[in-house]
Amino acid sequence: MPHTNCSFESSRLQRILRSKASRHASQRTQQRGINNGCIPMILAFGTKEHDSMGGIRFLMTTSAIERMYAALGKTKQIAGMAGMYAVVSADDGTVMTVGHRYQ
Repeated sequence: MPHTNCSFESSRLQRILRSKASRHASQRTQQRGINNGCIPMILAFGTKEHDSMGGIRFLMTTSAIERMYAALGKTKQIAGMAGMYAVVSADDGTVMTVGHRYQ
């Protein structure tokens, strides 16, 4: 998995950045080699879908990557985010887990 360095600031992303992360999400971020700076990017640009357990999944699909390219330019770091996801609680917005989707 390529190293991703995600840093971008805007007022929307700063609000997203202030969202809480569970201890589980923090552990998974480290274990799965996902830079903490990627989480607000996933929440800002990811394709949103509801899971069946009360969470909202933000997935970096091809269309989400294309939206990031349009907003930020085409980079290897953005390309490396393909397949990353974050699951957020529908109740309070806490980031519950993060990972890579493999198919």
